[in-house]
Amino acid sequence: MELWNPFIAHISEVLPRSFDWVVVQDGGFGARMLILHEPGASGNPIFLRDGIPLGTGHRWTDDPWIVSITGRSLETGGYGNDGWAGDNGAVLLNPAESDTSVAVVETRFFKGNHETYLRSISVRTPKAPWRFRLDFEELVDQKGYDYRVPDDPRILTANRLGESKYRSSRAALTRSLADGRMLELAYERIRKHKTGIPVDSLIHEEIWADNAALTWRDSTPLGSVRTSLFLSGSDVERSDGRKLESLREGTLVEIEGDSGRRIRARFDGWNVSDNCAGVTDWYSNAAAVDAKGQSAGFTLSAPAGFAGWRARGDIEGRWESRSGADPAGSVKLTRGLVGGELAVVAAVGGRAPRSDELLTPDRHGSPERTFVLLPNPDLDWESTTRFSGSWSRDLLGFATALSGSYRLLRDGIGWRVDLADPDRGRWENDVELNGWTMTLRLRRAWRMAGYASIDAHITRRGSDIAAGNPVGLPPDESAALRFLWEKHLFHEDGIFEIGYGLEYRGAMDDPWLPQTATELAAITRHDLTLGFRMVGTDLGLEFRNLTDESFRLSSGAMSDGREMRWRLEWSFSR
Repeated sequence: MELWNPFIAHISEVLPRSFDWVVVQDGGFGARMLILHEPGASGNPIFLRDGIPLGTGHRWTDDPWIVSITGRSLETGGYGNDGWAGDNGAVLLNPAESDTSVAVVETRFFKGNHETYLRSISVRTPKAPWRFRLDFEELVDQKGYDYRVPDDPRILTANRLGESKYRSSRAALTRSLADGRMLELAYERIRKHKTGIPVDSLIHEEIWADNAALTWRDSTPLGSVRTSLFLSGSDVERSDGRKLESLREGTLVEIEGDSGRRIRARFDGWNVSDNCAGVTDWYSNAAAVDAKGQSAGFTLSAPAGFAGWRARGDIEGRWESRSGADPAGSVKLTRGLVGGELAVVAAVGGRAPRSDELLTPDRHGSPERTFVLLPNPDLDWESTTRFSGSWSRDLLGFATALSGSYRLLRDGIGWRVDLADPDRGRWENDVELNGWTMTLRLRRAWRMAGYASIDAHITRRGSDIAAGNPVGLPPDESAALRFLWEKHLFHEDGIFEIGYGLEYRGAMDDPWLPQTATELAAITRHDLTLGFRMVGTDLGLEFRNLTDESFRLSSGAMSDGREMRWRLEWSFSR
């Protein structure tokens, strides 16, 4: 029997609860967001939907708030090399389908404080020669809240501080042929509006984005083949008059044989156009940008076995038009144990500089100080050596998992201060850092006057910075706990539900500021969910931030207080 699992509205809520990542925001809905885990990793993990990257590779346009999770199940693709010239891990968004033989309609809704709404619907036809899918998601905070820290003089002209509106519509049409062949066309349209972004001192920002993919699957003597053509484009307009357009398009080919051998080849190109309006006010050498780049990769993976161990090796050749070629590879060893498994991974690689680091002048600030971050078109690959391991087994009735990693970062991309101006600096390959992580996770489901389940994890991190100035280091500690209980009544016609959640983020430096200017205090938040489910309909109330505390989310943004949400989840299949 499937136990209660209340829906989570957005990636910003699901990642810290279900994975090792820590989400740090610069305000409420739609605010700047960083997703952090291992010390030394820069930027957010890549989001792969059906194996295809979302976004364009530029930090402004790859906003995690515009990643829709409607109709999707989330998995981790690891916390190291992402297969797309990145080194920050991957979040996999795969179709959430338990039964493809029926037509399904799923809808989710909540209403919260200051006219906050979630409207989500996923429609899927049954498996057939022709199949259609529609996923729609809208997240709206129409009034927002005053996120500014006390005595913050910035952004005085914004009418509704914290207002945010986001909408995504995605359709997919699939044609299945004989012998396992399949052709699928998918298209997504996105728009996001945000009022008030303190870290950038912006009154408002607009994002328009498109994602499209055409995928062909076939069976050949070499194995199953998947070929995808994809395109992602984004436009960003800001209240300071700045407009940035970014585009990524490419091809992905994967061949997987019956023995587990896999060949993967990709090629993609990107374009960035930035009018740099208003930049000369704080960077006199600024000029409009219109630049292109290309990226390619080839990966060969093969399994092996010896002395009770299972092994898998990956060799990857990578090339970037602006930073040249760079090899990567990994070896993973796994061994079954009594009631569990042991896994060890050794990997070498590193990430390529992002297009924003190469081309886009930027500035971040707090109420007290503003930092200028200048691009560097001569940046090169980072170099990373990473060791990780995990151990899992049943222990005292709990599914117990212990995992950890040790990362050696060399030639890392960090912020080098200008000796003539301590508030200005440029990205350089001069960071040397050793970082480690350790995570303990416990899961259990049992009978307790009904059915109960618990999922808890705690992570410790540390780093030793030998050189350079890395930006965006995670907190030394984070933790999450989720307890769910349900009582079945009226001969299974009604189910009463109670859920409790805790999230903890340890003290940390503000991850947007390139120098240790502000330390953020630790945050502990408690949430409570009450629900009643019957005949496919789940009605509930959610109380977020039960203690009604206001936390300092960043140097310039405070959290909201207690929030109550009315919740509805309804599903129908035929």
